[in-house]
Amino acid sequence: MIICLSCGNNKQQSQNSDTVSEREPTDNEIREYGILTSIEDAPYPMFSIDVEFPEREMSMSFSFNVEESSLDMEALMAMKGKYATMYYVIEDDPQIESIVKECEPVWGEINPDSNGIKEISGVLSGASAVSGDLPGILTITTRDGTVMEFEHFIEDAVVAVNDEEVTIFYYEHYMNKITYLKASED
Repeated sequence: MIICLSCGNNKQQSQNSDTVSEREPTDNEIREYGILTSIEDAPYPMFSIDVEFPEREMSMSFSFNVEESSLDMEALMAMKGKYATMYYVIEDDPQIESIVKECEPVWGEINPDSNGIKEISGVLSGASAVSGDLPGILTITTRDGTVMEFEHFIEDAVVAVNDEEVTIFYYEHYMNKITYLKASED
């Protein structure tokens, strides 16, 4: 009799844990619970989502790729103003301020007053064609073999310096990327 009660309790416990969460966060994911206050369509399939955390009196912005989830656009938009559980990762997303070849700007502007600007020089690759609606990946390889990638919309001027030595001026940017999103059932 004790064994049957024990088995019954385990079944109930298992059912409860399934309704609380479909999966556990991975080692690099951060788990949060908050109100989705804004859901803005970025170039599809990306969305920009603002989340308020009332208990901590703070808000954060996140990016979300709806195609990497089980949600469709309608279900995502229905979550606006509601509590949700989310897992997210913080990704390094360096942003190009300018691309320079032989001291002449190819793309962007050099702003000497910009704080925190870094630079890297090397051979540019990944710009063999103009990008369409989504950014492409530019790669720069330094003489010592260091490789750095930038997500960037590729224009004709950048295609013209593909496979050539350039200097990229950039700033560090970090992006909060939602990897799992589920509406609260409360």
